[in-house]
Amino acid sequence: DIVGVVDTRYDVVEVHVAPLFLYGRYRKLVRGIPQTVWPCRACMGKGCDRCGGTGKMYPTSVQEIIAEPVTALVHGTGTKFHGMGREDIDALMLGNGRPFVIEVGDPKKRGVDYSSLMKAINAHGKGRVEVSSLRTSSRQEAVELKLAKAPKTYRLLVAFDRPLEEEKVKEALRTLKGS
Repeated sequence: DIVGVVDTRYDVVEVHVAPLFLYGRYRKLVRGIPQTVWPCRACMGKGCDRCGGTGKMYPTSVQEIIAEPVTALVHGTGTKFHGMGREDIDALMLGNGRPFVIEVGDPKKRGVDYSSLMKAINAHGKGRVEVSSLRTSSRQEAVELKLAKAPKTYRLLVAFDRPLEEEKVKEALRTLKGS
């Protein structure tokens, strides 16, 4: 977790703290929130009139909603979010949720009460994002997660302004099968 490098020539000691990796699953319960932070296209994250000085395209993200309570608990200096696949900003992520690994840089605390942390994240998510299955992870698991293919199922509701003939609908569905 910590590596010390001693340079006896100059009496210098460098301490390197390994990142903390946490695995979990998130559910996105509202539309309009991206998975990760999107830098403003106009200023590339520096802050401008278009983004109201935030440097971001959207006010928050799944990444930020999860990262804020995590970094506050472990006193880290920054996070990287590793999610399995991507999703459209206007899509919900329901069911069992999407796996993620959050990497926290320079954590001052490693012992985590996962149950309390999940409660803190879910309270911070305010019905927009919730997490489950938090546990310790590793850099290797983050890599494997990024390489994995996310299984997706879409559900949609279609409305028509006039009744349809059942046989024509079945025929249309047959032409789509295997597409």
